[in-house]
Amino acid sequence: MMKLSEKTKNFILYGIENKIERKEIYKFDGAILFLCFLAMFIADSTPSPSFYRIFLILFYVVFVIATFSKSDVTGEKTFWIHGIQGLGMSILFGWFGTILMFSTLEKEDYSSYMAILLIVYIMSAIAYTCLVMFLIKKGIYNSDSNKKVMGGWSFVCFGMLGISVAKIMSSKIPYISMIRIAGLGFYVLSLLCLMSIIFFVKYFLIKKYKLKPNE
Repeated sequence: MMKLSEKTKNFILYGIENKIERKEIYKFDGAILFLCFLAMFIADSTPSPSFYRIFLILFYVVFVIATFSKSDVTGEKTFWIHGIQGLGMSILFGWFGTILMFSTLEKEDYSSYMAILLIVYIMSAIAYTCLVMFLIKKGIYNSDSNKKVMGGWSFVCFGMLGISVAKIMSSKIPYISMIRIAGLGFYVLSLLCLMSIIFFVKYFLIKKYKLKPNE
């Protein structure tokens, strides 16, 4: 079995000491349920409303089963929960963005649009993977000072994004452009949530190598 470097172990175990309370899982289930109901309402504007409603029902049932816990979650299972929650949000936000974009396109353009969208998601996943590998090499997951800096930058980025959206919403732009901007906003949220798939990698690596904190 391949031996992991110390920096890689630090990355894999980063955050394993966190705990997820059971009530927080239920709250998240409620938030997903609300988004699913909203998605069902929007499904009326899709070519196959019944199909999408069935998909959303099955999606929610699978989501709840995958994240269910009778007690507070600790250890590597927190990574599993975070991964499922992030993936679920990514799927829903991506769905909202696609429905909005489809409303501004001709039906014959759907296939080419989805192909381009798939490429964008793949390229984003590759870019994020490269970023994680760079941070691992820098030992960022073993530095408290860097954690604080990164957290600060996250708030700054979201703040700038919020200001930009507010300016766009207050400006006089065509309705179609507004719909497309909203769709792009949902895609940005979807891609951000998609980054949580790294939690699955951490979860399965911990299981495979039987890693424990402070080894």
